[in-house]
Amino acid sequence: MDDGELVKRAAKAAGINGSLVGSGDVIYERGGNAYYWNPLNSGDDALRLAIRLDINVHTKGDCVYRGDTIVAYNPADIYAAVRRAITEAAAGVETPNVLADRREPIGEASALTQMLELRRNK
Repeated sequence: MDDGELVKRAAKAAGINGSLVGSGDVIYERGGNAYYWNPLNSGDDALRLAIRLDINVHTKGDCVYRGDTIVAYNPADIYAAVRRAITEAAAGVETPNVLADRREPIGEASALTQMLELRRNK
């Protein structure tokens, strides 16, 4: 699923009836005014979405968790990782533990995996 479809599904879950535009935003009308909505790009939209749908995420280091599962990892932009985790949860995307695909055989852990394990155990 691309980001546009993800945003559209999250909007539907939040009760926002609008149309997807080329920028990947959903445009909708309320009170005679047009609004652009995109929780992947807007912290305000993501926070309102999380509150409306009772989505709980938390961070620890560079990782974003839903419960005990790491659902996003972005050391360059933890805020983008949080927005994506919220949007995916709203859209009903089942996100497997993001570290599961990066696991190496025991005894051959990469530096990234070791770093994430250290951060997780802090």
